[in-house]
Amino acid sequence: MEPTTEKKGLVVKELSSVNGYIRGGTGDLYSATKQAMGKYIQKDKLKEQYTYPLFLRNDTFRVEEAKIYQ
Repeated sequence: MEPTTEKKGLVVKELSSVNGYIRGGTGDLYSATKQAMGKYIQKDKLKEQYTYPLFLRNDTFRVEEAKIYQ
């Protein structure tokens, strides 16, 4: 199942903001995202050409099994 266009756009925006934030930018990020990035990324060892993953805390989202009707 694919995410809606709006949800996909929000995730792409957050990922872009995260990679700017860890390089010193002031991205518009959720505070939980900032905390997670601070915990898992060592800013003194960044690789310039690398796109870092988006770390999601399990208390900030909910995953449910989709019901597929045929």
